[in-house]
Amino acid sequence: MYQNIVQLKLFSRSNPLSKAYRNVFPAWVAAVFLLTGCASTVPYKSYDYVSEEIAKNIGAVITPEPVYGEEQIPDGISLEDGLTEQEAVAIALWNNAAFQADLAQLGVSRAEMLTAGMFKNPNFTMLFPIGTKQLESWLLLPLSEFKMRPHRLDIARLSASKVADSLIQNGLNLARDTQLAFANLFQAEKTLALLTEQAQLDSKIADIAKKQFQLGDISELEAHRKAIDAMNVLDQKNRMGHDVQVFRHRLISLLGIESVEDFKLVPETISYAGEDINNLLKTAYASRPDLRIVELEIESAGKQIGWEEDKVINFIGILDANSVKTEVGPGMRLDIPIFNQNEGGIARAHAELDVAGKKYLAVREKIKLSVLETHTQFLSAKEGFEIVTNKILPQQEKRLNISRQALENGEISFLSNLEVERDWILAKVREIAALADLQRTTAQLGHSIGRPVHLMKDSTL
Repeated sequence: MYQNIVQLKLFSRSNPLSKAYRNVFPAWVAAVFLLTGCASTVPYKSYDYVSEEIAKNIGAVITPEPVYGEEQIPDGISLEDGLTEQEAVAIALWNNAAFQADLAQLGVSRAEMLTAGMFKNPNFTMLFPIGTKQLESWLLLPLSEFKMRPHRLDIARLSASKVADSLIQNGLNLARDTQLAFANLFQAEKTLALLTEQAQLDSKIADIAKKQFQLGDISELEAHRKAIDAMNVLDQKNRMGHDVQVFRHRLISLLGIESVEDFKLVPETISYAGEDINNLLKTAYASRPDLRIVELEIESAGKQIGWEEDKVINFIGILDANSVKTEVGPGMRLDIPIFNQNEGGIARAHAELDVAGKKYLAVREKIKLSVLETHTQFLSAKEGFEIVTNKILPQQEKRLNISRQALENGEISFLSNLEVERDWILAKVREIAALADLQRTTAQLGHSIGRPVHLMKDSTL
């Protein structure tokens, strides 16, 4: 019988082999189930995996039970005694809206994996007896599905694994952004306090210079210079006040706790001294989620090749039934790969494998460059901070003490002492800037190696 697709009926009751084939057919189908319908070999990476990896790579955990739209503070953290950098990261992982939205992608990837594991439904066709036409029916079972399903499921699980690792990378990005926002706000708040004090000193200096000009002790040009210096510092103070608001809004947005706006920042001591660059690169290659994502793409491309090669043969089992003499018999339909052997799909899969391999090398090179750059920047910031705290500040403090003693002894004027006080404040501003720069470069270094530096084994060196 010929229809849209030619189906060859091989079995009928008049055929002496019909009974034998009907007995063998169920066992044959069962063998197909067992041999080609085996389970996927790729493990599924769940919410627990993401939580464990983030705890290992960041040192903070994500909320075990996300409550969307409700602010949550992790256990053991209180904003009443101040907010440390690590506490800020922990709060952000629990409450940041964008990160919570990213975590929801795990449900989507799991649904896609379930869809990939589904078999196509059998197709039932019936031709009704009209006139001399007999009643005929076919049951088509896509047996190739039992061979395709493991490939689909493996690829879906690899895709879910990429989503999971991308969430870990997003967690690292959030931790870095929170640390940078913390450092920026800390620097702005401390600088604002120092600029307020400096503005008061410059105002006094400008008033004294004005009186000295009136007495003829200094020139008008010098008096105007002092007044302009005072106005410049006042302008810097006002600008820094606005920067404090901007940086506070940014940190609150990252934390996701808008109901709590009044908190004090408590910086933590940075005791990391650095280690051999080769060890840092080794840690980065083992920890960076973006490198694992490319490795998963390589594995997925390999699975895709097998899937495309199996698509060449499309095998459908047929159960045919006729009303005449109640004939029932099995059959099959097979695409004959003469003109199309899925060369395009197979070639594309091989090309994607080649792309993934080259991408892997590119990502490794990018990670290497990032580690080298951030490590150098960290060492530079660390050296600059040590110079300010161990050399410049002690000298400025010694100079300030000498100036105050000289003022008490009447050896220098009150104006000269104010100028020394002003230099001391400028040195403190420089110290705050150096500390914030060290905090930022430490955050960037931790991000480049895939884990904060305080988690490194020799962070107390």
